Amino acid sequence: METKELALKIKESICQWARLNILLLACMILIRIAFLAATYFRIDIETSKCAIILSGCIFDLITISHIIAYGLVPFIILHHFLPKTSRVICMILISIYCIFSLLLTEYFCNTTMPLDHVVFAYSPEEIQGIIKTSVSIGVPTIACFVIPAIAITILMFVWKKVKFNIIISGAIIIASVATAIAINYTKTIEYEKLYSNHKDFCLATNQPSYSIIKIATHINDFQSESSLETIKTASAEYQNLFPDKEFVNDGYPLYHKNKYNDVLGNFISKTSDGNPPNFVFIIVESLGQRLTGVQNESISFTPFIDSLKHEGLYWNNCLAASERTFGVLPAIFASAPYGQYGFVQIWDPMPNHNSLLKDMTANGYQSSYFYGGVHEFDRYDIFLKTNNVEYIYVPKIDDIDSSIYKTLNDYHRWGIDDKNLVENAIKYKKNNPSTQPYIDIYMTLSTHEPFIFDDIETYKAKVKEMVGKQNISNKEEKNNILNNLDIFACFAYTDDCIKELMDYYKTLPEYENTIFVITGDHRMGMLTLPLGVTLSACNVPLIIYSPLIKTPREMKAVVAHEDITPSLNAYLSHNYEYTTSDYCHWIGNELDTAKEYRCNKKIAFMKNNRDVVDYLNGDYYISRGKILSVGKDFDLSIITDDDKYSTYAEQLNNFNIISQYTVKHNRLKPLENIEVLYEHFFDFDMVADNTLIEHMITNNIFIGYISGDENKHIHIDGNVEFAPICPTLTINNEYRAINNDIEFDIKNNDTKLELPELVISMDGYYMSIQLVSENGESLNTGNTEHFRTRLTIPAGKNNKGKTIKYYLFNKHKASVDYDNISLKITGEK
Repeated sequence: METKELALKIKESICQWARLNILLLACMILIRIAFLAATYFRIDIETSKCAIILSGCIFDLITISHIIAYGLVPFIILHHFLPKTSRVICMILISIYCIFSLLLTEYFCNTTMPLDHVVFAYSPEEIQGIIKTSVSIGVPTIACFVIPAIAITILMFVWKKVKFNIIISGAIIIASVATAIAINYTKTIEYEKLYSNHKDFCLATNQPSYSIIKIATHINDFQSESSLETIKTASAEYQNLFPDKEFVNDGYPLYHKNKYNDVLGNFISKTSDGNPPNFVFIIVESLGQRLTGVQNESISFTPFIDSLKHEGLYWNNCLAASERTFGVLPAIFASAPYGQYGFVQIWDPMPNHNSLLKDMTANGYQSSYFYGGVHEFDRYDIFLKTNNVEYIYVPKIDDIDSSIYKTLNDYHRWGIDDKNLVENAIKYKKNNPSTQPYIDIYMTLSTHEPFIFDDIETYKAKVKEMVGKQNISNKEEKNNILNNLDIFACFAYTDDCIKELMDYYKTLPEYENTIFVITGDHRMGMLTLPLGVTLSACNVPLIIYSPLIKTPREMKAVVAHEDITPSLNAYLSHNYEYTTSDYCHWIGNELDTAKEYRCNKKIAFMKNNRDVVDYLNGDYYISRGKILSVGKDFDLSIITDDDKYSTYAEQLNNFNIISQYTVKHNRLKPLENIEVLYEHFFDFDMVADNTLIEHMITNNIFIGYISGDENKHIHIDGNVEFAPICPTLTINNEYRAINNDIEFDIKNNDTKLELPELVISMDGYYMSIQLVSENGESLNTGNTEHFRTRLTIPAGKNNKGKTIKYYLFNKHKASVDYDNISLKITGEK
């Protein structure tokens, strides 16, 4: 009797489990329809993409199959003892899934990409700012959330009356288990080869599954590092790709002799006074090629900028380093690799590096930076301060009209309008005239979301008028413009602001000896081209304009932002009394001045989520498992060539290994121009070396004790939370950066608990480092292991008198022994 009753309960559990999961599948289909409607009406996807979105139901079926298969046994057990509770829990989980899915739909409509590990690239404050400026709560947003929510609620209510018999339920269970066994869920959810391009895959994939898998994978991979042998092999293979560069130090894979040809001198006359020329960089937010979303544009909304193309040196096939603004300053001014999260990372300190800005400062240049937003975003401020920029403009409330300030708050804008930026920059320039060569850097902002400025309606009308006068035969281009009037109004407005800025410089006596460099940080992401999304997103114009230009010239050769610093430094050092470092780490080359199209570049690109999965080598481009041939003007076509793909994928992998190693471990260049602040080796067998213990006693923090007979060491137990590894240091001079070479032996006596973290703090600056080997392997083995690291703290200015503390943060209350502490702390002047 009990066996029969148990069998009935199991049958009932199976039927309930099948019924609940088919409800979840029905909800997935409703959400997919809602996703289709939202993307169609809000971001204007093509009608042909609707079929692609619906084809993604296969991802939903695979997801349901795995949920059914892996959740069956736990549900049967729970349902046996708590039948009502188990059903309630499932309904709650289904509701959470639906809400999460609808939120991801909103995210996609704002970014045109699924949510992934990009969340780890920003601080909580930056994420909050992005949400405020990117998300607009209007009727479409509310409708896209409320209508599906109502439909799902009705479906759940109706579903209460639906019953499944054991035959149907059994068939569903058997089919799901077979699918789960046959198909690798993680690989299938990320499998892109079913679609011709990444954009189509993103439309089709199951959004919650994709997001969860990408985030979980990233967390698992976060601490992984390549072995030293792998790094050595990758370095050798990478260096072989650049035979013209003379690499000089195995410990610094990118470090090579600074021998670059002057490719600009033939196009630019010498200054009238014989002094190095002034430089003005204008980096325009989202200024890319083919702004209207088609290959051959019939209308321009930046006529002034376009006029400079015909009066200076112009490269139409220039490539930015990344899809978003975070990569532009290190690429242009330091020709730097990307690291794991970009060169100026949120988690790791910025490595010691060369830069155009440092060289200019050493040669007597004054430097200024003007940006209307928050200069701490993407750590611009750290990069600028480390590179000796003397003046960084920070918008002040007093400089902003009250009505404009209100719109800044009402629309959660990133910063002030470009016109306000230009006016305040001109005001500063008038009050602070320069008597020596200078470099001024401007970054515009008004062409960024939320695409609003004080006089936008006037410019919308101007855009409509331009479209009306122009015979636009391409229907797609015309629709792109009319459906995005605010975007193109912003570009027309910024173009006028740049003209105003240039007109001011023309009034200055030094104008005749000034060189202007104009480019975009990346291409507008709202209107991407179908193939090679990253390549098109990184295609920006590059203009060098100056009264010193001998003959205007258009170059169609492919160049990159990373080529600017090597080229300008070579131009200055070959034509003026201008000295540069003998060695450098530039990943770029000289600007290619060929008039006809050619591509000699070998360059990787960092996506917004900080993945580096796209790579261009000459006439071939790889992206997410596909290889494409690259033709004139970046015409792309998918090809099949497994050998070529493997070769270029290996080159990309080598670059990523070197890029992450050099940035994370401060291995771009050897330390130079340094002053030793503290150097000591603590071996607790010798009384003379016990200054650390004396420090702990003096400050009432003697929390560990000397242990061991023949080999004395420090022991801390579970009651110890903070354990210093050296006395507190005081900085007695001004330094640009503090370099730290630290190593010690450590042993965890209970491997069930995690090792402490190494912490460095300096008057508000805090950095925590995991104790892993140089190969990225855990040191929590129960044996005595050796830890070694090199870290740089960007000290900035006014650091004299600050104190630095070095200690172990034993937050897991482990029982730990440590010994043989070697520290060398240096300041970079």
